[in-house]
Amino acid sequence: MVGTVELRDYVRVLRKSWAILVLCVIVGAGLGAAYASVQTPLYRSAAKVFVSTAGGDTVQELAQGNTFSQQRVKTYSDLATTPLVLLPVVASLGLAMSSDDLAARVGVSAPLNTTIIEIAVLDANPALAAQIATSISTSLTRVVERIETSSAAAGAQSPV
Repeated sequence: MVGTVELRDYVRVLRKSWAILVLCVIVGAGLGAAYASVQTPLYRSAAKVFVSTAGGDTVQELAQGNTFSQQRVKTYSDLATTPLVLLPVVASLGLAMSSDDLAARVGVSAPLNTTIIEIAVLDANPALAAQIATSISTSLTRVVERIETSSAAAGAQSPV
């Protein structure tokens, strides 16, 4: 039969080239260790933001409020890495970077069917990563309050 390879063929190849395989493994492990040793360690810090609406008096109102909050979480998550939220963080912490540079270090996630936003920051300084994550959550909260307050005021003033 042409083209069939049996186990003894593999064993024969391994016996002939075991030294090359061992050398490749040692070189690969050495290169991996050298690469890892020159890398700056990055630390991850996270802050969570809980999104809620004003409480209701009935079960139906509470359920509607929860659904409304879940819908808003996606929008707020996208908002977290915009200059509107990040520029105040850069200014308050005195960071020597642009909002785009900071956004590259920030990851935002919102677990499905929850009203929680997780803001994660990577930095070489663990304390700074924690400060940035906390500042972003605070800034996001302020921006959302400003937006929602102005939207509610505009809605109350518009004629029906």
